[in-house]
Amino acid sequence: MFRNASIAKSVTGSCDELKCFHGAKCKEKHGEVQCVCDFKCTSEDRDMKTPEDHTVCGTDGNSYGSECQLRLFSCRYQKPIEVAAEGSCSKINVSLPTAPPSTTMRSTAATTPRPSTPAETKIVREITEEPLENLLKTPKSALDFTTPATANVIGMPLFAGRSYLELSKLEAYSRLAIELEVRTLANDGIILYNGQTASGKGDYVSLAIKDGFVEFKYDLGSGVVVLRSSQRLQLGRFHRIIAKRYQRDGMLSVDGQDETTGHSKGPKNFLDLGEHLYIGYVPGSIQQVFDNIGVSDGFNGCIRHFKIGRQYIDLKYPGSRVLKAVDTSECNDDSCSSMPCLNGASCIVTDNQGYSCKCSASFSGRHCEIQLDPCASEPCSYGATCISLPESRFSCLCPSGSAGEYCELGGDESGIVLDFKCDSYVEFPTLPNAAQSLRVEIWFMTRSLNGLLLYNGQKPNGVGDFLALTLLNGFLHFTYNLGSGTANIA
Repeated sequence: MFRNASIAKSVTGSCDELKCFHGAKCKEKHGEVQCVCDFKCTSEDRDMKTPEDHTVCGTDGNSYGSECQLRLFSCRYQKPIEVAAEGSCSKINVSLPTAPPSTTMRSTAATTPRPSTPAETKIVREITEEPLENLLKTPKSALDFTTPATANVIGMPLFAGRSYLELSKLEAYSRLAIELEVRTLANDGIILYNGQTASGKGDYVSLAIKDGFVEFKYDLGSGVVVLRSSQRLQLGRFHRIIAKRYQRDGMLSVDGQDETTGHSKGPKNFLDLGEHLYIGYVPGSIQQVFDNIGVSDGFNGCIRHFKIGRQYIDLKYPGSRVLKAVDTSECNDDSCSSMPCLNGASCIVTDNQGYSCKCSASFSGRHCEIQLDPCASEPCSYGATCISLPESRFSCLCPSGSAGEYCELGGDESGIVLDFKCDSYVEFPTLPNAAQSLRVEIWFMTRSLNGLLLYNGQKPNGVGDFLALTLLNGFLHFTYNLGSGTANIA
């Protein structure tokens, strides 16, 4: 796995193991490597322009003597900083609202006194041969990041299926804690994704909504871990999600419900991320990325109170942490807030305060109010055959041993209870329709702390995909392999 870039000191290793960003280059000497910003900013054209003509306002809220000096500061500190506007930040009129609690970072480095000038709010960084710590001479007035008057500042972002925010990569090498609140208008959607590569290969971490459930996934290189919430989200209301990972162990909690936990098998403990963090959607339509996440639809709804570790992340755009925002708008009483779509359909906000309903396979109509096939939802139990009837009705043809309108009752009202001992087993055909999703419910009483409840494999010799439900030391374990490594949910 790659190490993070370090400008401050050299480390043992080779340049193959060290990643440098923002213009820095890796240099190797005597068995040690270091990221170096091997370029300088000159003042060749300063005679032709006034200092104000060179000055630019960075996306970190600070003013720089030139675009080159901004890039040099970004390189030396390994921070993504871009030009937000021409001229000093203090001369731009519209300020971003301050987010509670403030996420503005202030330096504790030694500073030199700033000479008094008529324009007390002006700050221009001169980055030539100056020591790096002297580059942080930022007065309080410059800490309030400002944007051009034409900017449309978005506080709480609304995502509409292909909207997304782009931030710097997560610092999640050994641990990660994410907390946020979401109000979703659809049963499927990408909340966030951060990968090692743009192609989707390698390590990754994702948070998504799939079939109405929250899924927290990560892969350290030895198999994906999938943690799924115990209950579905309610469309149109805010839910609080907490997802944590420490080395191989993961945890997911929604609205304070019982935690879902799991851990990655294999020797790898660390998450190696190289790409930017995407919130709401991942651009590029890379199928491997969507396969990693488990859904390809973007998020429809609002996100607020976003927190990484102990720090709240301001999702306003323009903002100090948001590098790019695409098609987001302000979250308010939009056309989908009244939940006009029926029968579990997803509501998608469109232009001019409009909306459209994304219906499931068994419904149609503007609001998904027309049922097409009453058997599409598989209402019959125990493998019974569903027969479609006129006027959206259906009938269940029950197999031997079951009865009831949905074949939900056993032929013998007392039911059949099998007693297993040691090597006893019952064999059934392979689980149907398990390629994409599976729901299994078992009622049991155990006399032992260890045992196998269920197993279904791809091949008789144990090679290939499989899933298993076991008891280990009194705890239930759901184990499966989709071809990229074994995952275990306990």
